[in-house]
Amino acid sequence: MGRGLDLPAVNLVINFDLPTTIVQYIHRIGRTGRAERKGHAITYFTQSDFKYVRPIASVIRQAGFSVPEYTLSLNPIARKEKKAIYRHAIKRKNIAAPRKRTAKKSSNEKTQRKRRKST
Repeated sequence: MGRGLDLPAVNLVINFDLPTTIVQYIHRIGRTGRAERKGHAITYFTQSDFKYVRPIASVIRQAGFSVPEYTLSLNPIARKEKKAIYRHAIKRKNIAAPRKRTAKKSSNEKTQRKRRKST
C-alpha cells in the first residue's frame, strides 16, 4: 500500500521551501508527471539554501535536463550538518498570517467603558 498521494491532474509542483536532500526533492517532484504524463517542477531558493542546491542540480543534470552552470559550482553542505539534518528537521521561522485590522474605538466608547468599570 502506497503512502503518497496520486493526483492524476497534478502537472505542476512548486517548491517554495527547498528540500534539503535529493530524496526529499525527488519525492516532492514525483507528485507531477505520473504514468507517462508530462509535468513540471519549479523550485525557489535563497542564498541560505545554496548549500543544498548543488546535489539537487547534479541529479537534475544526470536525468538529462539543463541546469544553470553556477548551481553546479556552489559549495555543498558540510558532512556534519548533513548528519544533523537527517537526525532533526531544520528549524525555520514561523510565517504568521497578517493581523486583522480593527477600527479604532471612539473616545466616547472608551469613556463609557471606564464608567462601567468604576461602578
